[in-house]
This record gives sequence, structure tokens and C-alpha cells, in this order.
Amino acid sequence: MISPIVPHCSPSAVVLMIRGVRWRYRAAEPVNSVKWDDPTCSAGASPSRNASQSRKVVGASGERYQSNHRLPGSALVASVKSRVISSHESAYSGLTSNTTLMSIMTPSCPRRRDRCDRRRVPCVPYRIGEVTRPAERNGPTLYRVTIELSIENPCVPQTEADASVRAVWDRLSVDATQSRDEPLIAGLVLDLVDGCDDLGESLARLAASRIATPEIGRHVLEKEIRAVLVDHPHVLEAVAADLVVSFERNPAYPNYLVPYLFAKGFLGLQIHRVAHEMWRSGRVMAASFLQSRVSEVFAMDIHPAARVGSGILVDHATGIVVGETCVIGDGVSILQGVTLGGTGNEDGDRHPKIGSGVLLSAGSIVLGNVHVGDCSRVAAGSVVLDRVPPHTTVAGVPAKVVRRHADSLVPADQMDHDIDPAAE
Repeated sequence: MISPIVPHCSPSAVVLMIRGVRWRYRAAEPVNSVKWDDPTCSAGASPSRNASQSRKVVGASGERYQSNHRLPGSALVASVKSRVISSHESAYSGLTSNTTLMSIMTPSCPRRRDRCDRRRVPCVPYRIGEVTRPAERNGPTLYRVTIELSIENPCVPQTEADASVRAVWDRLSVDATQSRDEPLIAGLVLDLVDGCDDLGESLARLAASRIATPEIGRHVLEKEIRAVLVDHPHVLEAVAADLVVSFERNPAYPNYLVPYLFAKGFLGLQIHRVAHEMWRSGRVMAASFLQSRVSEVFAMDIHPAARVGSGILVDHATGIVVGETCVIGDGVSILQGVTLGGTGNEDGDRHPKIGSGVLLSAGSIVLGNVHVGDCSRVAAGSVVLDRVPPHTTVAGVPAKVVRRHADSLVPADQMDHDIDPAAE
């Protein structure tokens, strides 16, 4: 599943996708509570009489918004964390207590407007928590809808773009079309992007072309990798999220195509995801082969048993080592020369646990079964031997806390390596 990602910008209008049904919304002023309004009214017009005020309920699962609402006559509009949400009545037919709000589409975002006019933003944390439809005589059906923020952890980096697999593939296809004027890579793009039907086929072909050997050829590998991607669709969701954050966090990438084709950190991580699924299914030798080839070709060594979240940036990648029992959360940024290793030859759970939104700067080392807290930063060249509290920066050998920062700061997203306390 794609990690929950919330847009930087406050949209003036959004489109919500639920099970393929478009829910269109109009703008409302940013507020901290939920408001109900009729998006079908013209600007300045009064909302429908059926619109009612909602109440905010805070529960163990995070912020929850609830209201009664009548249909037809007005449509659902709620402002969740200063973002506007509404719907056409037709979308209600598909709602259940487990319906997930899949994405939001915003207008031009304040950053990188020249790159994209409209961007979709995954909205996984927003979930329909409760839907009831009591029968009603001589009137419209009364719907009660609860929109629940199903994730409490704010340390999930933000992105302006849609990390859905289809949207990322569409973006890659556009970038490939625009790259046809370069004769040197025209054949490469035709083979690995234009000649493929979807992201899974393309990634399988790309990965196989990089790590094939005379003994295990490209077509054999492509078939095996493709089978894993088909059987485990969540892998492709993580791939899409990784590509989005790679583009957004690294200004050196002019489009999605460059990191996709040429960033060894990105591709090495995706091959690890395939190897991890092989490892979990008992195909230890196949997973070990993929790990070995990634180590040989890309100079990065991730044990196939290591668990890695989504929305991960692996920048430069040379010299990265991740141990067998290591766990890496969502939205982490990892630079070259990072080691997440053990402290000796002990057995069992012996490798680091990295929280969400963490920035592991170049050459940093974390040893042993220690936890690096959410939204923390490990400075370049540091050696971490003990627990790192959330929302802190550690530096030195051995690493010590040198800075505490605001809960709203996500170092992995900001990519700010400055450890000067006066900088924030």
C-alpha cells in the first residue's frame, strides 16, 4: 500500500476518487472544523436548506468528522485538515464502512508549476469510517457519513503528485514521448517504456536488462520479476511512491524518466522489493541471486529479508548496506554510504529499526537493534549506537542529540542536512 501522503498546498478545488468514481469539490476557506455546503450553488449563493452543521469527534484513531446529510439537494462537503472534500450524490452508492478515499487532485501547486499543471495526491489516510442509510418515508434518504483520519503519525513526508501506479505510468509515458528527440536513447526508451503496456511490464524489463547474466538471461529474469509484480500488486504501489519522491526530493531530476532509467538507487531498491517477496515465499536462492546482482551492479547491498516501506528515496546509493532484520518505515531518505548493520555475529533481531520520515545522511552508520524515531535526522558521518528520539537530530561518534525540531518538520522530505540549531 502506498504510504499516506498529504499535499503541501491548500487546493482551491479538489477531485476525490473513490473506487473509480469522481467526487468533485469546490473551494471553501481553510478551516479547522468540518463544514457542510452545497457545491452546486454559484459563488456567493446560500447553501441548500438540507445542509447541516457537523461536529468534530476526536478518537483513538485520530481526527474524525461526522455529520448527517440529506440527498438529493446538496452534496457532501467537508474540510479535512483545511482541505475541501465533497461529492456528487451518485458516489454514495459505492460507499461502505471500509471505503478508502484513494486520491485528491489539486490545481497547480505552488512548487514546480512549470512541470505539472495538475497533480493527483494519494489520500490513503482518509477513510469512510461509518455509512448508514436508514429508510425514510416521503423524503430523501438520510445518509450519515463519518470521514476518519486513519493514521495518527504526522511523520509521513508530503508530495505534490499522485503516487498511484496508473498516474505514474502515464507521467513516464509523457516523459518518454518528450525524450524521443534524443537519438542516443531513443531505442532504449522504445524498448523499456514505449514498448510496454504498463509499469509492471516496463519495470520487469528494465530490471532484467540491468542484472541479467550469461547463465540467467534477460528474458528468464523478466518473466520471473513480472510474475512477482503480478502476484504482489502492493510492490508496484511502492515503486510508484518511490519514483514520485525521488523526483520531488532531488532537484537534479528534470522528470520521472531520468531516475526511472538511470538512478541506480531507485532501481536497486525496486529489485530488492521483488527479492523480498521471493524470500517471503520461500524462494531463498532466487532472492539471494537478485541481492547478489544488485550488490555487484549497483554497489548497494540490501538483504532480501529486510523490510522497507514505501515513498523511499535512495540517493546515489553507492556503499549502502542494510541488514537482514532491519525495518525501514515510510518516506525515508537514504544517502550514499549508509550502513544499517549489526554489532557482531549474534543471532536474532539484531539490526536497526528506522521510523517514518527519517533522513539518513551520507556516511551515517546505525548499528544494532536500536530504534531511530520518526522524523529524526542522522547527520553525515555519525555512528548511532543508542535509541534516537523522534523529532531530533543526532550527530557525532558516537551520535548524540544536538538538536530538537518542530513536530511538523519531516527531514526526509526537506532534505536539509544542516545541524545548526539556529537554522530552524
